[in-house]
Amino acid sequence: PATLPFIYKDMMLVVIYLAVVLVDLRRLFNPSPLSRGITATLGLFSGLVLIYLLVPTPVSLLSELVAVKQRLFYIPLLVVAYFFIRSIDDMRRLVTALAAYSLAVAGFGIYLFFAGPEGLRGLGAGYSPIIYAAQTSVETWRVPGTFTSPGQYGVFLMFNGLVVSALVVDGEAPRWARILALISLITITIAM
Repeated sequence: PATLPFIYKDMMLVVIYLAVVLVDLRRLFNPSPLSRGITATLGLFSGLVLIYLLVPTPVSLLSELVAVKQRLFYIPLLVVAYFFIRSIDDMRRLVTALAAYSLAVAGFGIYLFFAGPEGLRGLGAGYSPIIYAAQTSVETWRVPGTFTSPGQYGVFLMFNGLVVSALVVDGEAPRWARILALISLITITIAM
């Protein structure tokens, strides 16, 4: 049961991808020049990832398929966002949603810092692999189904901190959105 939310998320993404394409098939067969450029770049990146995964390793095929999903399945969300951003107000709404999401993720990271693996197991996670940083002998643990390394979590926080800070200083954004962004930015900074 603890893995079902991850499957639901992936199923929802498939529905979103299909909905974006099927609503207007011209997007697929007659894309705009900008869309063609994004698609070509993402296609090249996807091809390189797939070629890299063909390199012989002791990792099982199932593990490699999970790696493909982790690296490639979420990239089309960039194209989905492209179709939904039509104005500066749409961009503000997207960044406000990122601020709310970042606040939740950073807050959960802070909680886990204090609660440790026991707190994670108490939420229903049946496993939480321990990751050791060889250089510092620091022990961390990975939340199942999330970031693959503490560095990836840090990059997520830095990127979202940068994006959210733009909303903090946007004088035309609604006051509540700027306050949410400020709270998110403070929480992100603490989580780092």
